[in-house]
Parts: sequence; structure tokens; C-alpha cells
Amino acid sequence: MAREPALGRWLARLSPRRPATVAAIGGAVVLVSALVTWRYLAEDPYEYDWQRLRADSGMASDAHRWMAAIDQAFGRQLVGGFVIGAADRKQAESIERTLRAHAEDEPGARRDEALFRRVGSIESFVPKDQAQKLEVLGEIRRLIEDKTLELLDPDELADLRRFRPADELTPLTEADVPPPLARRFVERDGTRGRLLYANQRRASTAGTGGT
Repeated sequence: MAREPALGRWLARLSPRRPATVAAIGGAVVLVSALVTWRYLAEDPYEYDWQRLRADSGMASDAHRWMAAIDQAFGRQLVGGFVIGAADRKQAESIERTLRAHAEDEPGARRDEALFRRVGSIESFVPKDQAQKLEVLGEIRRLIEDKTLELLDPDELADLRRFRPADELTPLTEADVPPPLARRFVERDGTRGRLLYANQRRASTAGTGGT
């Protein structure tokens, strides 16, 4: 008869004598791991600022220091574009009109003659024709308040009045533009409205006749 291999005896010693207990312990470990993982993910551990996803040693550290010095002197870098600072709001408006006349993303622009792809200012985030829009909302408010609507079914009337425009609506201004959108147009002292941003036109339009 062949002799039992030593490996078999060694594996037999490793086999659990109480599989139910081992399974219970394993299940508890899995449960605890799941709870710890859920708590970790619930606190949103991910980094969304790609500026911070950088190496921190050697040449990378030197590059970080230089970029920090440049950012402090000139503001955050703007890839593929540039900022123009005007002396006042009137000059900024004039410059913006000139730049937009040569931007390919403007309505009716000729891409073969464009110098820029897009021109932006903080005014780009302020809704246009607000006076007319507020007038329309006021008319909607008056219609919803019409006494004849009280003849409607109470549920229908309540549902209609949910869409009544608020009384305190006022025109939005540059000051209402949220910081994430306004950041590139705000000067160090908080002044808004004098900075313009333009980025280069698409490479496919350069010297190709717009094809």
C-alpha cells in the first residue's frame, strides 16, 4: 500500500474542525468590513481638485513651487486662453464687443475669419432681457390671482398656485453670480466686471479656410 503523502496530513491539520464557527467569524468579518467601507465612502473621500493630484518629490516639488509663485503673481493659469484687464466697465464692454466680433462661437460668425473660439465676461452669466422676463412673470402672477379661478376644483387651484411667481423677484446682477463661475473674472480686491477671458480658436480652423 502506498504511503500517505505528508502534504495530505498537513492540509488535514489546516482544515477547520468547527466549520460553522469559522463561517460565523468569516461572516462577521465581512459585515464589519462592509460597514467600514460604507462609512468611508459616505464621507466622500475622493479628491476632485486635479491641481492637488500631483507628485510631491524631486523635480515635481520644484515645479510646484514655481507654479505657486506664478499663480500668486498672475493668478491661476488659464490653458489655451488669456485674460484682458480693462480700466473700467465702459472700456471692458467696448473690448468685449470687439473680441466677440472675431469669436467663432458667436451667432453668425465666420469660422475662417475667427481669431478666438469663445469670449467670456462675468456678464455672460447674467440673464438677458430681465425687465421683459419679469414683466411676463408679473402677468402670470396676475392671471393666477384672478378671482374667476376660484371656480376651479380646489385641488386644481392649489396645483396652479404652486407655479405662482414669487413677489420679491428682482433683476439679477453680477454680484449674484456664484463664486465658482465668477472666479476668473474677479480681481484680487473683489472688483468685478473689468476682466475678460478669451481662448484660442480651434486648431482645425487655423489657415484652413474654415474647413
